[in-house]
Amino acid sequence: MKIIKLDVTTSTNDYLKNLSISGNISDFTIITANHQTKGRGQIGQKWDSQKDKNLLCSIYTRLNIATKHQFHLNFAVSVAVLKTLDYYKKNIFSIKWPNDIMASDRKISGVLIENTLTKNTITSSIIGIGVNINQVVFDKQSSKATSLANIIGEETNLDEFLLKLISNIKKEIELLQKGELEEIKKKYMANLYKYGIDSYFSDSSSDKFIGKITDINSDGKLVLETVIGKVVYGIKEIVFL
Repeated sequence: MKIIKLDVTTSTNDYLKNLSISGNISDFTIITANHQTKGRGQIGQKWDSQKDKNLLCSIYTRLNIATKHQFHLNFAVSVAVLKTLDYYKKNIFSIKWPNDIMASDRKISGVLIENTLTKNTITSSIIGIGVNINQVVFDKQSSKATSLANIIGEETNLDEFLLKLISNIKKEIELLQKGELEEIKKKYMANLYKYGIDSYFSDSSSDKFIGKITDINSDGKLVLETVIGKVVYGIKEIVFL
């Protein structure tokens, strides 16, 4: 394991991607930054973070996983982040599909995974993780965000949190590499935000409706029970309200 600490970078994922292209990179090389000028979340969303306050990191790992199981990597990483947060405060965190971590109804963490594929195999992955740790005030655009400091009432050492996170990610990825797919999904579903609860959603046509999450299918899509029966949605096709 190698940890490279940066003061400022555009994006830890981009920095690690450029490093991997050079070929001079070992398994579990980790980049952290005090600040990102172009941090990214899922679907190109911007990730804002106050300098020096939060964990911004990307992890490079070599893998040997069939592409058809790539969403299980998402399951594994999401569970690892949640388990790390659980160390500080139990029974408050959940995973909002596909891989945001929530504290009650407020977002505390996001994940961006970028895979390298060879034929039908994921050979390596860059796992970007942002966790709101010590930031206590958020702008209007991030009004639904919170932090660990807001929850437990004190600051947390970022290095200690990172080491716990890495340990948990290694454990979950090891299970994935061993083919323990059902076990990984079981843990993900057990902590899924709004699972089995009638909730409001909006689809790509901006139509609002009530649905209940019943499953995540093999393609990583959300399965909802609605008034018209079971409907399957991809990441860009539905919004939680």
